[in-house]
Amino acid sequence: MGKNMKDLIKLLGYSKESLWQYLEGLSYADYDKIVVPNGGIIFTPKGKEQYALVCVHIDTINDARAAKAPTERELYIRKNYLALLPNADCACLGGDDRCGVYIALKLLDRGVPFAFGFFTDEEVGGLGSSRCINAIEALNVTSFIGLDRRGSNELALYGFDNEELICLFEAMGYNTAFGSFTDASNLAGALGIACVNLSIGYQHEHTHNEFIDFTATLNTLKTLSTRRIIEYLNSKEFLAECDAMGAYDYYYDDGYYRDEYGCDEYGYDDTRGVMYYDYK
Repeated sequence: MGKNMKDLIKLLGYSKESLWQYLEGLSYADYDKIVVPNGGIIFTPKGKEQYALVCVHIDTINDARAAKAPTERELYIRKNYLALLPNADCACLGGDDRCGVYIALKLLDRGVPFAFGFFTDEEVGGLGSSRCINAIEALNVTSFIGLDRRGSNELALYGFDNEELICLFEAMGYNTAFGSFTDASNLAGALGIACVNLSIGYQHEHTHNEFIDFTATLNTLKTLSTRRIIEYLNSKEFLAECDAMGAYDYYYDDGYYRDEYGCDEYGYDDTRGVMYYDYK
């Protein structure tokens, strides 16, 4: 097992609270840090006039369901694939969104001049990113790049789109898909700046059958480490060219909301009193 895989496994084992403490203790010479209590931790590149904001979340469905995070002994590991063993006492593996956290931390280590937002409570309605809106509005953000999508080559859109931004990632081999909700779309809707959400390698999120294709995780890390992508994303503001038609417009008697595309669902769990999101 390589060091990169070990770093991801370490992140999978954190609870939301322990990961927050870890991030709060980090410091980088080339970044300033903003801490929004109960909202998020944001790193911004020093000396840059404007920059894309990479969005990830530190909670998982294990946190939302009061389940523990997996230990390494509960993992099935084969080459570049990770999954839970059948007897693992967890609700999910946690690739959603620890794969995104992994990529963001590697980009920070490399000094890539993006801003990075590590948000709380995405899985219960994007509460963390909502608490960070005022802080982010004061920054010079060019676009919101979510790292919170299943699969290996999808570019999820939420109605806050910019054609140039879409074409940039399509040229890198990503295929457009419709998403339901993520922190990047939450911020895009509030601030009118375009967003996309990139695949980061997990599949069957929010379930015990979740697995991670680490090759796909590394591919998106490579994409966002590419000089051409970095320079283009930081070169100008990408405004949202259209508004989402309302992710919550349709309520059904079965207790689910469905977006206008009919492809994603949200559920309300009366036992927890929270909204949770079944798909990204």
